[in-house]
Amino acid sequence: MSVPPLRQSPARCRVDFVRSEREHVLQSRQPIEFIENATGFARRSQAETFVPVVPLAVQLSVAARMTVLFVASSKNLASWAADVGLTKHVYKVGVADGPADAAIAALNNDAFAGEGDWRLLQQQEVPPLDEAGAVERLAKREKMVDPNYYPKIRGAVGIFKVKVGNVANHLLVKRALAGDEQKIDKIKTADIAAYLIQNAQQ
Repeated sequence: MSVPPLRQSPARCRVDFVRSEREHVLQSRQPIEFIENATGFARRSQAETFVPVVPLAVQLSVAARMTVLFVASSKNLASWAADVGLTKHVYKVGVADGPADAAIAALNNDAFAGEGDWRLLQQQEVPPLDEAGAVERLAKREKMVDPNYYPKIRGAVGIFKVKVGNVANHLLVKRALAGDEQKIDKIKTADIAAYLIQNAQQ
């Protein structure tokens, strides 16, 4: 009595198909392009290069996970920082999963660092990024104010005191690379915010 052959599941058929296609590439050493679509992998013969195609669902998923890197300031905190010998150039760098305005509102509602006059200076959409990682990267360039040293800001992570000279040097190098050797007359708050955002990502 003969036993009827077992039918493979669609998933197994797909795996076998992909494996056979890859083995064909290795054996023939001819470039073949694979395109992933909703049904699996389709082979296009006589392709000159491998062109990865990202499914639309994946693209939308990545876009939905975009986060916002922002820089905020507080006049009251800047005044306090100058009084205790830090510098008036102190800024909060943070990451939000939604609009930066909502994050600023939360800082004020929670009286972050003991203040409620936080305002947004600059923001930028970035690939998925956690605040701890951004703070760690930025701390390699600028010094973060220790949130455990000053009772006023206890627990307030992400406040940086910025050396304006570092920002000026950064701008000079950037302009020199662009072929612009014009001197910098004054460092603006927008320059500092852009400097912080860039270095929080590197």
